[in-house]
Amino acid sequence: MTGTRQGWPAHKFYGCAARRRTASSKARAVVSTQEAFPDLTAETAAQLKLLYLSCGMDDGLLASNRQFKDWLKSRNISSVDIETPGYAHVWGYWRKSLVDVAPRLFL
Repeated sequence: MTGTRQGWPAHKFYGCAARRRTASSKARAVVSTQEAFPDLTAETAAQLKLLYLSCGMDDGLLASNRQFKDWLKSRNISSVDIETPGYAHVWGYWRKSLVDVAPRLFL
């Protein structure tokens, strides 16, 4: 997820795939979506120009991605949601998604 609001990190991991680095360790721990995005509400999300989610339907992270989308919907947070058959978590899909998301950044 990419946030364009000042003060937000460039990206965060979420749901089952969420990770957080601790100050004293490089170890990563799984955190809940609520812990990863404590300040993300419909009001704060309205300040984002774009919340774009794209996942290949053969991606091992598809279930986590869908959980995150359900979490967003439960909070009335809108997003662009793309799921594409025939793609896993591979560079070819990243390139395909970049072609789709880049023009949306300038609307």
